[in-house]
Amino acid sequence: MLHVIDPGFQTTIQDMGRPGLAEQGISPAGPMDVVALRLGNLIVGNAPDAAALEITLTGPTLRFDTEAAVALTGAPFDAHVEQPRNGARASQSALPPWQATLIPAGGVLRIGPARAGMRAYLCVAGGIAIEPALGSRATHLMTGLGGLDGRALQAGDSLPIGEPSRSFAKVAGRRLRRARWPTYPHEAVARVILGPQADRFTPDALATFLAQPYRVEMDSNRMGVRLAGPRLTHVRGADLLSEGIGLGAIQVPNSGQPIILTVERQTTGGYTKIATVISADIGVIGQARPGSRLRFQEVSMDEAVAARRAQEELVSEGSIEQSAAWGPAEVSAVIEAFATSGLAEMRLAVGGVRLVLRREASAARGEPPSDVPGPSDGHAHASPGQVEITAPLLGVFYTAPAPDAPPYVQPGDRVEKDAVVGLIDVMKTLHQVRAPCAGRVTTLLVESGALVEYGEPLMTLEVD
Repeated sequence: MLHVIDPGFQTTIQDMGRPGLAEQGISPAGPMDVVALRLGNLIVGNAPDAAALEITLTGPTLRFDTEAAVALTGAPFDAHVEQPRNGARASQSALPPWQATLIPAGGVLRIGPARAGMRAYLCVAGGIAIEPALGSRATHLMTGLGGLDGRALQAGDSLPIGEPSRSFAKVAGRRLRRARWPTYPHEAVARVILGPQADRFTPDALATFLAQPYRVEMDSNRMGVRLAGPRLTHVRGADLLSEGIGLGAIQVPNSGQPIILTVERQTTGGYTKIATVISADIGVIGQARPGSRLRFQEVSMDEAVAARRAQEELVSEGSIEQSAAWGPAEVSAVIEAFATSGLAEMRLAVGGVRLVLRREASAARGEPPSDVPGPSDGHAHASPGQVEITAPLLGVFYTAPAPDAPPYVQPGDRVEKDAVVGLIDVMKTLHQVRAPCAGRVTTLLVESGALVEYGEPLMTLEVD
């Protein structure tokens, strides 16, 4: 059993989905990056359709009742394991990506923010063993179907783990070969086949679509990825008789702005579709975070089939190796993971080699938090005696609950600990920004309506 201490931004249970129900109005759900999920299950010895956790933007904190083997795949997230020590402070170790790692009974896995990309997958040997709905455990958020009551995870949830198909001794250390790790650029390219209604767009619109980048909008979600960029002009209007919609269809309504329809899409629609993302690149769309850019490249049907075959070859035992020996590359990878983890100390013992890494006290960020932050958190905006309030996740920052409402705070206002000082809007959800301690607001650093990244300073607070 694993227990949810903190759910993160949006963590859902996903397997390969429930295809074949479109005639009943039910889209399949499942992973936004199917390759990452399948590779994670392959690494820990699961069947390809075993249920796992899809983690979006910021990750959960989970406690394991019993020993477990896990793999974190997909976009790079900061993650570490805390192991209890007979009443002493828990030891911490970074969780390597794309690798099966053992978590001890009572261990706590903390997954932080995504450093790039959008989604990661936590695959557990044995899979998440909840009851299926309509033949699948996948969560369909738009309809409240599947998963755990059809919703994202919440603090206090407990999830059963199935019986592993292999012993932990055989699974531990299995990893994806480094040369096959995907990348998550800020401007990604998705391959498309034009149509089925390419003839409903002007030649200039088709040329623009294939030449110009489009920005991923904040209100994108698991139903569709909304884009903003040069307007695409129709020849005879945007409407047509409703018809079935396939995964990756790019519809263009009257606004001229494309929408890529994904795993929780509506099953029929009546807008013209300029192109369709090939199946091998659906994961590119699933990893496109709000504020990033997408470009489109036209390919032929033969090229699309070849790309799918290459993808199937990637998701095979030939991509997996066993980490048995330590060399310069392995040590460098561990040091790199430690440098970005925020841990104060990390100890590893593998194959007779013992490695101890310690961060200088002035740079340590892994100490347990106190009720009141220190007099300065090290950012350039904070003077002695001040702390910064930072964005808890990527999104659009608002200083007021509505356009015509007064702001939550202004410079000079005094706030109590946990008081709401702003909102973050992302994926059609609002998240409160709270003060980490009592104090007086000194400076607002970001204008209302601005796009902010995780950890970006929003305002400074003079500590009481």
